[in-house]
Amino acid sequence: MKRRFNRKVMTMTTTAMLASIMLVGGAGAEAATSNVSTDAVSFEFKAAVREPGALTSKPPEPISLFAFSNMKYLVGGSTTINDLGNNKVEMFGDNVANTTVNSLGLDFVIQRWTGSAWIDSGSTSVNKQNVSYQSSSVIYNVAPGYYYRNQCTHWASKGGYYEQTIAYSSSALIVN
Repeated sequence: MKRRFNRKVMTMTTTAMLASIMLVGGAGAEAATSNVSTDAVSFEFKAAVREPGALTSKPPEPISLFAFSNMKYLVGGSTTINDLGNNKVEMFGDNVANTTVNSLGLDFVIQRWTGSAWIDSGSTSVNKQNVSYQSSSVIYNVAPGYYYRNQCTHWASKGGYYEQTIAYSSSALIVN
């Protein structure tokens, strides 16, 4: 009897763990209901509902540790993505240095959410010489129905010293 009870407890624990992993991993992104049963317990999971026009579930928001406190030259900056309509997005970034540097740059990478991971869809690098501030934007054509974000590497170099930090914008759902 005790062995049968332990097997039921193990089955319930394993079922709960697998269901948790599926939900955290993005499985079941379709609007559907799944039933998971064991001998003793029945669970019902409702998957995330997609936003109108979206082909995937909504991505998690980035935890951006966009810190300049340990930088020698970079003291500020920002990263955004904007829906321009007609399946176009604008990615914007700017850098602020505490002094004039030899080169101040932004490396833009447009990323598309697949429903479970971000994949790179294109990139552009821009830089300016002998400045302490730079702002730039780039425009990309994108496929509708997906979430996109801007991964931007902010960097500066002066006298052979190079530093960088990476920041992520929030995501934008492109529906037209």
